[in-house]
Amino acid sequence: MTTTYSTYAFFSDSSPAAATLALEGVWIHDPTDAAGSVAQFRFGKDARSTKIDTGGTAMVFAGRRYPVIDYGEHQDDQYAVSVQVPHGPDYRTGLETLRAFAESRTTLVYRDNRGRDAYGVITEYAEGDQSWGSEVTFSFTRVDVEQVTA
Repeated sequence: MTTTYSTYAFFSDSSPAAATLALEGVWIHDPTDAAGSVAQFRFGKDARSTKIDTGGTAMVFAGRRYPVIDYGEHQDDQYAVSVQVPHGPDYRTGLETLRAFAESRTTLVYRDNRGRDAYGVITEYAEGDQSWGSEVTFSFTRVDVEQVTA
């Protein structure tokens, strides 16, 4: 399954230019050097999930049986990602790239074939040895990024 992204012009005086991008697997890159840091991980496409915490606070009042939930403006989005890095000529490079992203402690861009697209950081990282290669799991937590288009 591939997801198609549509892109348009960012400038108010430009004509919209429709284009599509079909992705396979997981794509990660550093937004400050997209062309030089982009990495694709094709395998493990069915091993991802999304968790959203809307940050509600439960308050219990006298005379009410059930709590009242108060929500602020905050939200925590977290993606649980598992990719497979099979043995082959790119095995070591794939693992080193993923580990470097995790250890960079910087904002990254995450995209996948299910339509997830977010700026965030890798907050947990683990490599598991398998007979066919390695399974890498990580949590990707969305962060607030101000995007400047000039």
